[in-house]
Amino acid sequence: MKREIIFAAVLMTALTLAACTTGSTSTTVEAPVTTSTAAPTPSTTTSTTTTAAPAGVTLRTDCETCHTDVHKTWTTGSHADTQGDVATELGEERAGQTPDDVIHGDDPENCIACHAPTAGATMSGVTALDMFFTTTDGVFTADTTIKDASDWPAVACTACHEVADDHPAGSMPTIAAFDATTASYTAVAGMSELCGQCHGTLRFPETDHVTYDDWKAGVHADTQSDVAGELSEERAGETPADVIAGDDPENCIACHGPSAVLTNGGMTEQDALAYFFTTDNGKFGAATTSAHSEEWPSVGCVSCHNPHNPQQPALLDSSTGKYVAMSSSSRLCGQCHGSLRFDTDHLTFDAWSSSSHAATQADVAGELAEERAGETPADVIAGDDPENCIACHGPTAILANGGMSEADALAYFFTTDGGKFDDATAPDHASEWPNVSCSTCHDPHNPTQRSLFDSSTGEYLVMKDDSQLCGQCHGNLRFPDTDHLSYNVLTGTGGIGVPDGRTMPGTTCTSCHMYASDVDGSNSSMQHGHTWAIVTPEANGEITASCNQCHADFSSSDIEAKIAAWQKSFKSLDTVVAAKVAAASDAMADVDNADLQAKLDESEKNLALAEGDESGGFHNHKYLMALLKDAETKAEEVLSTLGK
Repeated sequence: MKREIIFAAVLMTALTLAACTTGSTSTTVEAPVTTSTAAPTPSTTTSTTTTAAPAGVTLRTDCETCHTDVHKTWTTGSHADTQGDVATELGEERAGQTPDDVIHGDDPENCIACHAPTAGATMSGVTALDMFFTTTDGVFTADTTIKDASDWPAVACTACHEVADDHPAGSMPTIAAFDATTASYTAVAGMSELCGQCHGTLRFPETDHVTYDDWKAGVHADTQSDVAGELSEERAGETPADVIAGDDPENCIACHGPSAVLTNGGMTEQDALAYFFTTDNGKFGAATTSAHSEEWPSVGCVSCHNPHNPQQPALLDSSTGKYVAMSSSSRLCGQCHGSLRFDTDHLTFDAWSSSSHAATQADVAGELAEERAGETPADVIAGDDPENCIACHGPTAILANGGMSEADALAYFFTTDGGKFDDATAPDHASEWPNVSCSTCHDPHNPTQRSLFDSSTGEYLVMKDDSQLCGQCHGNLRFPDTDHLSYNVLTGTGGIGVPDGRTMPGTTCTSCHMYASDVDGSNSSMQHGHTWAIVTPEANGEITASCNQCHADFSSSDIEAKIAAWQKSFKSLDTVVAAKVAAASDAMADVDNADLQAKLDESEKNLALAEGDESGGFHNHKYLMALLKDAETKAEEVLSTLGK
């Protein structure tokens, strides 16, 4: 289906920001009965079984008898609530078509296959559409809605679990995809490939749901070789038990392939290391390499999604086989990309937590109270003078509570009086506010691809480079009327009558603001630039500065002095120029002179561009000074002409 409240691309870490506390909720995940010999490759998910689902049985109710907790979790998740989405799709995009047109027409879309596959156990997709959705004279219309909801199976247990008449207590039935068109099960290579049947192109190549495909192209789908390299280089002579629980433990499985413990009916983390990586007499060595790669799950879908409730951020804990609910998507990332779980050298989350990107709600509240008093959330987002605070200060806020609009997010996260902001407006539901979360700039299914989460559509916009990504909010690439213009100043463009120019050609936003040194164990190396500071204090009292990439001979005092000097000279000139431009504006108040007005406009715009830079005069210093001098000259010309 093309329409979803939340686009599938953000499901890995960015969905509903539940207000639970870390570790407050967990649900048991039982090991699947799978073996390497039964699994085809991901590109050939061929059917190896033809066992039809038991006809006429409401399988989800049967499962509830024994799996009460799992069923309860499922009932609160998106897999248990699919009928409304199908009805909306039929009404909006299939009006005028018959059920047969939808399933078999010129532009077929088999809604039943993914939204209620087990309905195919007893009827065709055409019959199911006719049974569960209203038509008028046999065709869908804008008024199409659901019917027979109590019989709608949604994505039932047996859509993904092949269940025999009975199965041993404590085991989980074989993972397989129920094919509604044949009423039989199709074997899959692994759990991610199971998800990819509907959340990817594995089964329907023309679908626009490509979450699996994005994941497959990203680093989360290719983790085994990194672990093998680490084991051979740093753990030679150690046993799997030594690595996991020895004197210097490092739980590779927990972050690089947590669902590996579900292989072959279930195993410990130590067993998983021994199974997926070669040893010599039970110990790793320089020749250690990957093993059973066709079964290695990498950071698969179920690492970050409890499949029974996929929209709640949750981590599969490989030490317990249970899911640990997260209070936010960023904290989910921080379990492995930060020190929330382990004493690790991966400190991206820690760095982000200390940055301004992790503390944006108060700024928005202040802006609303000072400049938007008397306006409604809808006025702020789409009124006569719109300013989309959510888009840059907390775009994934729209994913709260199952999804909401940007205006709704403003109303939810900031207090109003009678539906309007006032001078007392303050943050609300602060524990759920995402800030500029990890998944704002990283599509979690392909995190190395530079992307921006668009809060107006719920989709990711792919960027050509880092600076273009930064320029969406720190420049006017997305909002032409913004006063946040650091990107424009850095690129040296936009001045009127001022030649384009760059003080440091070739330097990008991240060259200075996300520099990570190659000194192993340094804060700069471990933080991966996610403080966005050009100077990083080190544990030994020294600093690592991005400036030293080009100015190797600069000491820390040299760097601080240069920055201070540029900022001081900018501030001094800006104070003088701002006063002259204001005086020129006052002088023109009752003057009708088009040429002078044009000159004043240019002066004001160049001053605004210079002051829209947020470095205090450091970004592209020569260009900033040129903007101020041009603004000063034109203001003086206006004043001189008027005899002021």
